[in-house]
Amino acid sequence: MVDKLVLEDAWARVRRARVHLEELQALVASVTDDPHSQQRAYPAIKSDEELTIEFLVVGLKPIPDVPLIFSDLIHNLRAALENAAMACYRRRGKLADPRDVTFPLVRDPARWERTVGKVLPGVDQRLIEQIRRFQPFSIENRPFDEKRAPRHPLVVLHDLARLDRHQRLHVARTTNDWGRVIFQARNAKQTGSETIGAIMEEGKVLARFTFQAIDPSRPFDALVTGHEMRVAIEIDSEGPVLSVAAWLLQFVEQVLGGLDATAASIDMG
Repeated sequence: MVDKLVLEDAWARVRRARVHLEELQALVASVTDDPHSQQRAYPAIKSDEELTIEFLVVGLKPIPDVPLIFSDLIHNLRAALENAAMACYRRRGKLADPRDVTFPLVRDPARWERTVGKVLPGVDQRLIEQIRRFQPFSIENRPFDEKRAPRHPLVVLHDLARLDRHQRLHVARTTNDWGRVIFQARNAKQTGSETIGAIMEEGKVLARFTFQAIDPSRPFDALVTGHEMRVAIEIDSEGPVLSVAAWLLQFVEQVLGGLDATAASIDMG
C-alpha cells in the first residue's frame, strides 16, 4: 500500500489515446478529402426493352487502419480507468484480491454501495464520491434509462470496448441524403437517383442512378464519368468517429483530473 494516489500509469494511457486521436484525425481527413477512394461507380443494368440504364455506386473495402486505431484508443481509455481504480485501491485500501478491483459502471443508485464495496474495498470515501459523480445515474440520481436518457460516455466506452473484443468495429458510412453523378449521354437523360445510407463494406450498394432514352426510336447510351457522395466516418451507431473519440477522451481526463484534485485535498488535510 502507498500513502498517495499515483495515477501516472492512467495518465500515460490517456496520452497514448491522444496520439491515437491525432492519427485518426489525419486518416479521416484523407478519406473525406478523397471519398472516391472508398467508392466506385459502374453500369449495372441496361434494358433495351425498358429503355433504361442503371448505374450503381458500390463501396470498396474501408481503410483498415481506422477501426484498428479507434480500437487502440478505446482500449487505452478503458485501461486508464482500470489503472485509476487500482491506484485508488492501493492508496490505503484494505487487503483484497486485486482481480476484483475495477472501475465501476453502475446504472442504478440502489446498487451503488454494494458494488463499490466489492470492487473498491476500503477506498477513501471521498475518492468513492468522486467516482460516483461520473456514473450514469449521477445526474438525476435514479436508475439510468438508456432509452430515455442521452448516451453516457462511461456506458458508450464500456459498450464499444466489449463490442471490439468480439468483432471489428465499423467506422465508415455513407449518408442517405445526397449524391450525384457526372455523365455523358446520347439520347438519354437522368430520371432517378437513390442514395442509401449504409456502412461501408466491400460490394455494398450505396447508390443507384437511372437513365432513360429520350427518343425510343433512336439508339441511346450513358457514361458516368464521375460521382460525388457524402462519406460520414462514423463509429457504428454512436456518431462521427472523431467526435466520439474526443468525447470519450475528455471524459476520462475529467475522471482522472477529479481524482487527482480530490487526493490533493485529502493530502492537505
